[in-house]
Amino acid sequence: MKRRSFLLAGLLLAVLSFAQTDAQILKAIRLVESGDNPRALGDYHLGLPTAFGAYQMHKGAWAEGNAQLRVEGKPAYPMSQWRRLEAQQEVASAYLRGLRRRFESSGLPSPSPEQFALVWKHGWEGAHLLGLSPDDYAQRVGNLSRLK
Repeated sequence: MKRRSFLLAGLLLAVLSFAQTDAQILKAIRLVESGDNPRALGDYHLGLPTAFGAYQMHKGAWAEGNAQLRVEGKPAYPMSQWRRLEAQQEVASAYLRGLRRRFESSGLPSPSPEQFALVWKHGWEGAHLLGLSPDDYAQRVGNLSRLK
């Protein structure tokens, strides 16, 4: 019984640690991407924005975040709700949790904030083409995520 309690306590600490780390990473991404502006538009293509909100999420990332929410049995947010801060936060958090699962599945159970940032900016394949090597963007996110 003691062994089971010890394992459960360890699992709870790990979950709480990931939640705190994820919140710090997301805050750093918001600051670097948009200066924490929930109405920000960016990455224009043919005169139209392709990145939206404080986290500057593209439609594909928004869709992946919603897919993760559905896996977790939570409500999804259509892209038309990107202006709502609650929607941005829920979808971005879910997207990051999905990225954490992808890292774990690929044999990297403890990715750094810089590695998350690379995938956030360049996508999964793009970040891997860069060898998950931190660029200036990833270093800024990593440094900010470590500030208390």
